[in-house]
Amino acid sequence: MKFLNHIAGLNYKVSELDNNKYDVDSSLLNEYQITALLTQIPHTSSIGFWDMLHPTISDTGAYVTIQKFEIAYVYKLANHGWSTKYRPIKLFQIKRYLINLKNRKDTNLQIFKSGATSRSIKNNLGANQIRLDQLNLIKEKNWEYKLYEVNGYYLISKLEGGVGIYEQSFLLTEEECIAYESKGSKYIDELSREISKWKLFRKKRETIEILR
Repeated sequence: MKFLNHIAGLNYKVSELDNNKYDVDSSLLNEYQITALLTQIPHTSSIGFWDMLHPTISDTGAYVTIQKFEIAYVYKLANHGWSTKYRPIKLFQIKRYLINLKNRKDTNLQIFKSGATSRSIKNNLGANQIRLDQLNLIKEKNWEYKLYEVNGYYLISKLEGGVGIYEQSFLLTEEECIAYESKGSKYIDELSREISKWKLFRKKRETIEILR
């Protein structure tokens, strides 16, 4: 794990319970260090942390495991008696997730020397899904859209279709998250109109299924 030594100011140590993993002092983490960890970690290693407020079907909280897969990232959740498949996640989502946890003083970051093999991930790769009870509804415009926050990033959910109406949820890009935080609700109104207007634009967007 020599790459850890090349991240300036990173405070970490070998875990007392398992010398195959490293405990990172999350209280001192900054955005540069988070980005360096995520971009420099080998595909054969993984990152894990405990999200104590994650809603679940059993005990509250979930252990989150993140790993590089091909040219992107995947994550999975687990707790007593259950686990999800690996799901796709973008770099900026992970960064915002970790910063969000740090701001509420709830990050216990660990780096594992080993992770799942590429074949194992591929055989256990699921759809891009998120549960409704994870989402925080922060703005709603009747029959036009709902804006959700989750782990520090945002989804916009819109009604689609003609005779058969269904809800389609789109992930805001990193740039759109920043723009919303800077410009406020009017920006989301404009973005919603753009998504409705341009079919090609809508098809190119990252979609996430909301499980109800």
